[in-house]
Amino acid sequence: GLVGPRGARRIGVQDAAHAQVLSLCQGLGVAYVDALPALRSCPSGDTYRTDGHLGTAGHRVVADLITERVRGLARLR
Repeated sequence: GLVGPRGARRIGVQDAAHAQVLSLCQGLGVAYVDALPALRSCPSGDTYRTDGHLGTAGHRVVADLITERVRGLARLR
């Protein structure tokens, strides 16, 4: 989880990076799967590892979002 001063700092970095990537993708017309809200709402303590990278649960959340997006695109054809 993101607890304490390091966690608060990490959330600030996530928010800034998230805004930059979203703006860049929108400006270029690139499809974007926004995983941050789902990652933040995930109840598992394994969403992030202690080094800030995704843990098992975090990878599952992202995989599920990408799968959902791809299936939605396939239905449009």
